[in-house]
Amino acid sequence: MATKKPQKKTVKKPAKQQTGAAKSAEKVPMRNPDFPVGVDYYPLDEERRSWSDWYDRDVAADFAQMAAARISDVRVFVSWRALEPQVGQYDEEAIGRLERIMEAARTHDLKLIVCFFADDRLAEMNEVPWGKRRDARTDDYLIQREISLVQRIVNRYRSEPSIKAWDLGNEAFCSGFETEAALEKWVTELREAVREVDPDRPVLLGVDPETLLRETGVDPRGAIDLCERAWSHLTAPYRAYIAEGPVTSGPATYTDSFLLRAALRDLPVVVDGIGVHALDFSAAEE
Repeated sequence: MATKKPQKKTVKKPAKQQTGAAKSAEKVPMRNPDFPVGVDYYPLDEERRSWSDWYDRDVAADFAQMAAARISDVRVFVSWRALEPQVGQYDEEAIGRLERIMEAARTHDLKLIVCFFADDRLAEMNEVPWGKRRDARTDDYLIQREISLVQRIVNRYRSEPSIKAWDLGNEAFCSGFETEAALEKWVTELREAVREVDPDRPVLLGVDPETLLRETGVDPRGAIDLCERAWSHLTAPYRAYIAEGPVTSGPATYTDSFLLRAALRDLPVVVDGIGVHALDFSAAEE
């Protein structure tokens, strides 16, 4: 009699378990070009308080973390004081720091919004030692020096693929204007200076119309209309303002969306500083 050959049992190997890191990596959302998410990349922090420390750190490591978090846009801040320490003399070492930022942005496929004139809570980035304490917002000579700086940077990097837009000034800088006419004059001159060199990239003014009006009494809407982008931004002074009123008032309820509606100027709007601002944040504030 023929004997049956014993059948071999096939034992399936258990599938490899994914590590927690691999699982979390799969869950990271891809960048959405129709809804870019960005971050303000401040040049100073609590450990670097001097204007000379402007972006004097490992920006490549920071940008790698931003890319891993699927950040799309990064707003960086120029320091007039660092770039032009003497009249008409530009510091190549400081310019090199700016170029390292651009190199890191290219490496990690990030887009830059370059803000030219920004006051910082830790250092006077625009307090040029040769300015003789004149007001950089209204003094004709200093405005001409600002135009020279802006055109130098724009001309040097107008072919730089990592730059997405030019931002003339942030909220802290623009809060120093005392009249709408002075703000609009400054924006007009700086915007035209950019347009002479770079006619394509958007020019914007990084101020929220509602918050700046409440803080200074200056209505910036005319100046914003001179640009290609509007801005929505919740500031500390505006938080203090809404805290004084009833929680049912428009500004105090759903603050981010309220400011966004107030910022609409028939232009695309950049919403800055939305969401949770600190670990002690309470949802009751919104």
